Amino acid sequence: MQSSLNALKSLRSRLNFLIDMVKNSEEVRKNHEFMRRLNNICSQLPITSQQDFDKQALGEYADLSAVNMLASVTKGFEMINELIDDFKTAVPKKAGFGDYEMEDLMGQHMAFGGPMEGGASRRQFGH
Repeated sequence: MQSSLNALKSLRSRLNFLIDMVKNSEEVRKNHEFMRRLNNICSQLPITSQQDFDKQALGEYADLSAVNMLASVTKGFEMINELIDDFKTAVPKKAGFGDYEMEDLMGQHMAFGGPMEGGASRRQFGH
C-alpha cells in the first residue's frame, strides 16, 4: 500500500511540474507535439475527487485486511490439524492418556488416545 501511495505522490509531483511549465511558458504551449502527448497522458488518468478516492482506498484496504485475516486463520487451522495428527501418531491408544474426542468445524467427530486413568472413559473438548 505504501509503495502505491509513493507512486501516486511521484506522479502528482511530475504532473504539477508539467502544469507549471504549460502555464509559465509560451514556447511550451506552442509546441503542438508536446501538448498532444500531454493531452494523451492526461486523458488516460482517472479523474476522481479526494472523497471518492479515500472511500475506494478504504474499501480496498478493508478487502486486503480480510484476505490477510482469512489466510492467517487458514494457516492456524492447518497447524492445529498437523498438531492433532502428530499427537495421534505419538500417543498410542493404550498409553493411559484417555480417549480424547472433539468435533472439527465441519461437525465431524474425531477421536484419539486410549482409556483415561481413574475409571473415566472419555474426555470431551468443545462441549
